Amino acid sequence: MRTPSASRRAPYLLGAVTFAAVGGLALVLGVALARFHRADVAAARQHPIDVARTIREEWGARFHAALAREQARSPFVFAPEVLAPVDPDHAIEQDISPLDSAVGEPGILAYFGEEFLSRDVDATAPRYFLASPHSAPSRLSGLQAVAAGLVWRWASASPESRKLNMSPMSEHSERVVDVATFLGQSGRADARQMLSELERARKSTSGAGLTSGRLILRRGPSRLELLPSSDDDWYPTCWWQIRIRPPVGASEGLSGLNELRSALTPDGVDLIQGVLFDLDWWVTDGLLAVSEGLLDEDESLRFAPAELPEDSVHQELDLLAAMDCERPPDAAPDTGRVTLVRDLGPMRRAHRTQWTLYAAGLLGTLGLVGAVIVPTTRRLQRDLRRAQRTGDFVAAVTHELRTPISTIALHIEMLLDGWVEDPDTRAEYYRRIDAETARLARLVERILEQSRLTRGRTEAPGTEPEPGDLSEAVRRQVSSLEAGAPAGVPDLTFELAQDLPAVLLSDEAVESVVTNLVENARKYAPFDPALGPQGRILVRTKHQAGAVVLEVSDRGPGIPAGEQERIFEAFYRVGSEATRTTTGTGLGLHLVDLQVRSLGGRVEALPREGGGAVLRVTLPAV
Repeated sequence: MRTPSASRRAPYLLGAVTFAAVGGLALVLGVALARFHRADVAAARQHPIDVARTIREEWGARFHAALAREQARSPFVFAPEVLAPVDPDHAIEQDISPLDSAVGEPGILAYFGEEFLSRDVDATAPRYFLASPHSAPSRLSGLQAVAAGLVWRWASASPESRKLNMSPMSEHSERVVDVATFLGQSGRADARQMLSELERARKSTSGAGLTSGRLILRRGPSRLELLPSSDDDWYPTCWWQIRIRPPVGASEGLSGLNELRSALTPDGVDLIQGVLFDLDWWVTDGLLAVSEGLLDEDESLRFAPAELPEDSVHQELDLLAAMDCERPPDAAPDTGRVTLVRDLGPMRRAHRTQWTLYAAGLLGTLGLVGAVIVPTTRRLQRDLRRAQRTGDFVAAVTHELRTPISTIALHIEMLLDGWVEDPDTRAEYYRRIDAETARLARLVERILEQSRLTRGRTEAPGTEPEPGDLSEAVRRQVSSLEAGAPAGVPDLTFELAQDLPAVLLSDEAVESVVTNLVENARKYAPFDPALGPQGRILVRTKHQAGAVVLEVSDRGPGIPAGEQERIFEAFYRVGSEATRTTTGTGLGLHLVDLQVRSLGGRVEALPREGGGAVLRVTLPAV
C-alpha cells in the first residue's frame, strides 16, 4: 500500500485544525467564564461589607442628627405649657409646649423632666412626662418606669456625686419668663406671684427689659444610655442635667425679680430632663429607610437571630455602637443588632446554569462543526481520490494510447519506406498493426462503455438483458479467452456447472464481465508454469443459496484487505502510476461492477484459500 500523500492528508489536517480552533476558543471562553464567576463571587462577598459600612454611617448620622435636635431644645419646653414671645403691645400669653407636636416624630417615644426643689421625689413617674400618642397603653407604664428609674437614681445620689456627674458644665441663657413659667407649674405660690409681677413690670417702661431679658444657667453634657423597662424592653435614653442659680442683684421697684430669687434655693434648682428613643423603630423602619436602594436582590436584613442560608455571606450591624451607646451587661446579645445577609445560592445556581449553557453551546458547536467538517472532509477525500484516480487514468490512458500508436506509426513508416522486403516480415508487421489497432479499439470501447453505464444506460441499443443460462453464456466466450493467453501458453481452467437457474444477462455484459475479470487476473497474477495446472486461473460457475455465482480465482499475491472494496472504483489502481509495474486504466473492474449492478447483482473480492484472490459475481435467479 502506498503512503498517503500531502493532498490526501489535507482533509484530516483541515478537520484537526478546525477542531483545534474550536477547542482553543472554547478553552478561552471557559477560562474567561471561570474568571468572571470568581470575580462575581468576590464582588458578592465584598458588597455586604461595603453596604454595611455605608448603612452604619448613614444610619448613625441620621440618629445623631435627631439627637442633636433634641439636645438643642430649651430645657423649659419640657413643661406642659410655655409663655408666648413677649410683645410690648400684647399681654403675656401661655401656649402648649412645642413638644406636643415633636413627640409625634418617628423614633421618639416620650419626653420627661424633674426639678429637685427638695429630696422628696416620686419614684413612680417624673413630674413632667409627655408620651407619644402612638405609644400603646401597655407600653406607657414601661416608658414611665424608665424615666422614673433614671430620676430616682439621680435623686438618690449624694450631692458630691451630682456635682461630679454634672462637671464640666457650660453656661446658657434663657428667658426669665420661661424660667418663671417652668417654676410656676411646680405649684409654688411665690412663682405664680412672680409671673404677676412680671406682667405688671411689662406694662411699665422700666420693666420691659426684665420681661424680655435673659437668665444665665449652667447645663451639663448629655448622656445616652440603654435603659430597661419593667416589661424587659430596652430604650435608648438621652438625658442631661441643668442648674438654675438665683439672679444676682435686682432693679429697684421690680419685686418680680426678687420673687424669682426667693423661688430658688441658695444653691439653685437642679433639673434632669431627657428623651426616650424608640429602638424598635430605629432598628426596623429607620434602618430600612436608610438601606433602601443599597441592597442587592439577594441581600436582606435579618432583625432576629435565625438560621442563615448555608451558602451565604453575613455582616453584623451593631447599631448601639453606631449610636455611641454602651451595651449594658444584662442586655440581650441581639439587642440593637441586625444582620445583613447575602445569599450566594441564587448566584451559584445562575453560574451552574451558565456552565450548562456553555457546555450545551460547546457541544452544539462541536456537533455543528462536526456536521459540517465531517461531510466536507469526506467530500474532499472523495474529490481528492477522484482527482487522483482521474490523474492516474489520464496517465494510464496516455500510456495505453502512446504505446500502440507508436508501434503502429513505426511499422507503417518502415513499410512505406520499403525497409521491409521479406514477405513474412511484412505479414508480421501487418499482424502487429492489426493487434495494436484492436487494442486501441478495446480501450476506446471500454471508455465508452464506462460512460454509458455511468449515465444509467445498461446496454447498447438492441442488447437488453434477458433470462438465460450463465454457464452457456460463459462457454461462448471460452475460445476468445483462451486465444488471449500470453505466449500461447494455456492459463485458464473452466468449471461450468450444468442446469443453473436462469438469470438476467446479455452476451455483451457477460463478455465484458468475464473478459475484464480474466484480464485482471492475467495482469496481476500471471500463470506460473512451474505450479502446473493447479496454478492456472480458474473460471467457475455454481448455484449457491438461491443465486448463481461466477468466480474467477488466481494464485497471485492476493488483494490487501483495505483495497478489496476500492478496486471496483473508477480509475482506481493499487499503488501509483510512478510505482506500479503493470499497465492499465483502472476501468476493468469498475466496468465489471457497473455491468453486474445493471443485471441486479453484486461483485466482491475475497481471499482464496491457499493463497491468491477470488473475484465473485453473484446474480439473483429469476
